[in-house]
Amino acid sequence: MSRPTSIKVNGTAYWTIALYDEDGALVDADSTPTIAVRKNGSSAADTATVTKRAATTGLYDCSLDVAGEAEGDCYSVEETAVVSSVTYFNSFSFEVEAVERGTNNANTVAP
Repeated sequence: MSRPTSIKVNGTAYWTIALYDEDGALVDADSTPTIAVRKNGSSAADTATVTKRAATTGLYDCSLDVAGEAEGDCYSVEETAVVSSVTYFNSFSFEVEAVERGTNNANTVAP
């Protein structure tokens, strides 16, 4: 499944972890997958929320509301899931973008 590539300042990243067995069928993890967060290359105190989607197999909804982010900050997200005692790892990164201004035909130049 796709992962976010950017978020806006004061935004929240959302994505889904889908786990499959060797036959391509969805399978639950042994326990809820974990997520570590790094900001600009260093460990971050930000905590992602991982919730198993109700009435499904192998689908986990994730969200990350980072704190103190600024335009240009780069976050790395490291997902770990254990299925049948085998550990799987996936990582992705996203960048923080400024909230757009002046897109509603407003005068963005001070008089």
